[in-house]
Amino acid sequence: KHPVALLYNDERVLESFHSSFTMALLYKYNVTKVFNREQLFAVRWLVIQLILATDTKPMFEELAAFRLRLSDGRFAPLREFQDCITFVRMLMRGADINHGAKPWDLPETR
Repeated sequence: KHPVALLYNDERVLESFHSSFTMALLYKYNVTKVFNREQLFAVRWLVIQLILATDTKPMFEELAAFRLRLSDGRFAPLREFQDCITFVRMLMRGADINHGAKPWDLPETR
């Protein structure tokens, strides 16, 4: 087994690593010092949620739940916190999946 897989108990290994690494970078470059303890907890939670949204394993189950929520007529991402998080997770997933379809030279700076 790979050491990273062992570190994260074989569960969502890449996503767990990316979450940990992102938070380490935020601490290293003092980005976190602008937040109080409660805000920092919320930022950390959101970073983890957005990175976990890139995991393709639960994608179809989450997409089905999202479609069901959209169809019930009560979806309100500007008023309901959980709807907002669900919506942002879907945006993150779309961006993650779409990235692989872009031409290789697109991100190059000219």
